[in-house]
Amino acid sequence: MTASDPAQGRKVLTWRTPMKRATKEKNACQWTTLRMGRDTVRVLDVSDLEGRRGRWPEVLLLEVSQGARKKLFDSPGALLKFVNQKKLFSQPARKLGACAHSMSGEQPGQPTVWVYILVHAKTSMFTAAGTGV
Repeated sequence: MTASDPAQGRKVLTWRTPMKRATKEKNACQWTTLRMGRDTVRVLDVSDLEGRRGRWPEVLLLEVSQGARKKLFDSPGALLKFVNQKKLFSQPARKLGACAHSMSGEQPGQPTVWVYILVHAKTSMFTAAGTGV
């Protein structure tokens, strides 16, 4: 399910569809890098998987730097505003329903990168959960 990305020194998620072998062109998701001032946000749109486009729920992975995490998750409404400004979902989100973080990043030696999963429902509400890596 994963392969190394030598350019980034990180793992790249590759998904396989049931009952047939995946091809890179059809089923590989690619990270998109967005800037937030000096901070970086990388987005992996799982909806790019074959057969997922236009289906609910929409699922994204966000890889954020510590600085971007503070900007997006420490001020109310910042994540909702970012998601809608960058048009990360097919339709605007109206509300962030729940957001959870692992607390491991608040201890000494906190991680420099956080990964969040965002799930956007047909009701235009989305949830977020993440952990430091």
